[in-house]
Amino acid sequence: MLAAVLLAAACVSPKAHVRRALDELVRSEALAGGRIGVVVADIASGEVLAEHDGHRGFATASNMKLLSSAVALQTLGPDYTTSTELLMVGEVEGGTLHGDLLLRGHGDPTFGDAGVDAFVAAVRAAGIERVDGSIRGDGSWLGREQRGEGWQWDYLDAGYAAPFGGLCVDQSCVEVRVRPAGGAVAVECRPSTGRAPVVGVELLPAGAASRITAERAPGSDRIAVHGTIAADSAPVAVRVAVADSARFAAEVFAERLRGAGVAVGSAPAVAALGPERLLAQHDSPPLAAIVRPLLTDSNNLYAEQVWRLAARQACGSGDTAAAAWHATELFEALDIDTRGMVLADGSGL
Repeated sequence: MLAAVLLAAACVSPKAHVRRALDELVRSEALAGGRIGVVVADIASGEVLAEHDGHRGFATASNMKLLSSAVALQTLGPDYTTSTELLMVGEVEGGTLHGDLLLRGHGDPTFGDAGVDAFVAAVRAAGIERVDGSIRGDGSWLGREQRGEGWQWDYLDAGYAAPFGGLCVDQSCVEVRVRPAGGAVAVECRPSTGRAPVVGVELLPAGAASRITAERAPGSDRIAVHGTIAADSAPVAVRVAVADSARFAAEVFAERLRGAGVAVGSAPAVAALGPERLLAQHDSPPLAAIVRPLLTDSNNLYAEQVWRLAARQACGSGDTAAAAWHATELFEALDIDTRGMVLADGSGL
């Protein structure tokens, strides 16, 4: 009898095993009430072994990051790098720049402390002790958009919905850190733009529950922090997306300059005129080094940036329409069926 059972099991095809496993998955209690679409295919032959609603349309969610990464790597190559520039407009006389400093980005999603510090050092090396113009941020190289189509207004301040663009610093987010401090509550924003948050946090006795929320109202640059924190709590950190990535980068740079002893005046109504001179340039890591955390951490900003960088390189624009067109053209060139495919962003958010 045992031999007969083993013989029968051996006669069951791999395809039958796959179908049985898929049937169990679809009927599982954890997926009850959900929309489920599955196609299992042999990667060598392309034969479909089993499927369930395989021809229905589904939102890709973060699976979109696989497509965005493939588009970027196929278009740009794993060694591709991009840059962020610091430019000066105007003349320096007696340590004063009569003009503006301009940050111009080319889509690097990793630009942060190291780049900002290098730019501050470049300003000091140029003999600039005061800027009587403004600190400006230019993110237009990658396109005019900062958010994907269909993104919802009620989560646009969440760290995972940070605005994309040609110029980003610290992933276009502020980290709000709340901690107990000698019988009071301390709140710190990193990076700082000199704009203090609105704080309504109650300090509770040791052992109590800590619940912190940080949010930015639509159209506002001011962060509000609310909740409770226990007297013995470890610091609690919440990431908040900024309203405008390029303006935020300029504000962070201006604040860092002030911290280094460079006086920055109030922004004039009209930007300084004249030729732009390059003071410093910061290069991104190679694309391969960006794609790794993009996929392992499901980083929305990285995903948005790389597929738009690919479109900018291929057709001169990083807007959604251009990125979707470029991706579709690339997929069709690789014999991928794009019928019914709708591309609204690069992250799947």
